Amino acid sequence: MQKPTIHGYEILSKIAEGGMSTVWKARQTSLDRLVALKVLNKGLIKSETDVERFRREARAAAHLHHSGLCQIYDAGEAEGTVYYVMEYVAGFSVADLLSRKGDLPEKQALMIAYGVASVLGAIWEKNGIIHCDVKPDNILIDQDGAIRITDLGVARIIGNMVQQIDSEYIVGTPNYASPEQARGVEDLDCRTDIYGLGATLYHMLTGLMPFADSDGEQAMDRQVSDYVADPQKINPGLSISASWLVEKMMVKDRNARYTDWNELLRDMEEVRAGRLPRGQLPPAGQSTVTRSDEREADTLREMQAMKPKTFKGATDAGGTATGLKIRKKAPAPGAIKPRLKTPVTDSYTPRRPAGKSALAETLQKTFYLALLVGGAYGATFYMIGRATAPPEPAQPTVAEAPAPETEPAFIRPAETQPAPAPEPEPEPERPSVREPAPEPEPSPEIEPMEAEQPAPREPTEPDTDEAWDHPDYVEAMRLLREADAAFQEFLSSRDQDLLASVEPKCRKAIELLEAVRDEAPARAQVGERIRQSYQLIHNSRQSRMMGD
Repeated sequence: MQKPTIHGYEILSKIAEGGMSTVWKARQTSLDRLVALKVLNKGLIKSETDVERFRREARAAAHLHHSGLCQIYDAGEAEGTVYYVMEYVAGFSVADLLSRKGDLPEKQALMIAYGVASVLGAIWEKNGIIHCDVKPDNILIDQDGAIRITDLGVARIIGNMVQQIDSEYIVGTPNYASPEQARGVEDLDCRTDIYGLGATLYHMLTGLMPFADSDGEQAMDRQVSDYVADPQKINPGLSISASWLVEKMMVKDRNARYTDWNELLRDMEEVRAGRLPRGQLPPAGQSTVTRSDEREADTLREMQAMKPKTFKGATDAGGTATGLKIRKKAPAPGAIKPRLKTPVTDSYTPRRPAGKSALAETLQKTFYLALLVGGAYGATFYMIGRATAPPEPAQPTVAEAPAPETEPAFIRPAETQPAPAPEPEPEPERPSVREPAPEPEPSPEIEPMEAEQPAPREPTEPDTDEAWDHPDYVEAMRLLREADAAFQEFLSSRDQDLLASVEPKCRKAIELLEAVRDEAPARAQVGERIRQSYQLIHNSRQSRMMGD
């Protein structure tokens, strides 16, 4: 895409490009400050009414204020170019981090997820706004190591408009979208973002994007009906607790998922401390994340080790005996029984210690009795004071827990307002594993490691002469076929030089297709060809990452 011309902004360089928009680094000349300028692709908004609605709703999103958000400054339209202006964050995205490292250490991934949950939880509680597109590209880490979230509310703003224009566009990224998003449910809430964060955490812990080998529409369908491999199968070094956390976050039915961000934050604190999540763990087959027999067996052993020992006569809250019966072993035949030095009698009379008079003993008992009575009076007055004291103010619902002392110094959760310590909660029941339901047979596509490798396929592009004879379109289709052929040949030969040629050809094809999108006839399927180009780019990057 060529550099846009927008009055008041000097375009410096391209930051990122996607199917719906392109982000540019720019300088706002009036204030001499760097900004991120996001330009929506042509054809996304087609009428003046849509432009005005976008400008109004984007400016409404600009009123959101939180230290963990990238602020939206402005929105507008210039010579057919629809754009909005955001705060520029000098740093890198989690997607950049994953492209360099493959996967992240568990401690670091959990810390990033905790920071994101803290920010989104605060915005949900205060404004009732959800993100709709939680993914590694929208999570930034600035130069101070703080976590920043971009595009909050913007995906929903765009989605409300494009749903009326072109069904080809999907709100949210398919590989991180919740099942209810895939089904087109309209009344979305924070549980959708919790699923998206769970898919992002899965990517960070395993290095594999969920359903990476599927295109947009197929990935959406698989979010509803398919499964991904157990994280511990892909990364055996993961803890049981982290694997359970991801499984709970990615439960398919939102009514069985976490109900709010506070509940998730409490579980994240447990997992970061090395403990299992609280409450009931989901039955097998309820989550998009499958569960291995090894993880379930290890969990049962860990819970058995945590179970407190009880003795005969112990009772539960209802008075039912729950203790274990402990018996003494009978002596072996011929063994010598221990003998008591003093014969056992039916009565026992305590003897007064030598040198202690009866008066001294009486005074001592009186002193102890006075202490006991005084303590009882003190406890009574304390309880009366508690009962008549005014009620304490309500505590904030979302508060950021301190990060462990040993977490990476270059990343930290975004700052939130300090909150007073909450009232102590009753000790929750430790998690228990329900009777496991029959585990679904995973499809061949989701086997660990090998499943994420795209399988060879036949090219699906139509004959260019029958589609459209525009020179740019014909050239774009030639490049796309060459890129597809190079990728298919790479899958069999593993020649990295072939893989390196895929992305440049796709990028050039996208540029040519974007230039003719508005004048192309429907039979040319320009939007579909652009999507296929981006899918090839993604597959080549994923293959390169796995090869490294």
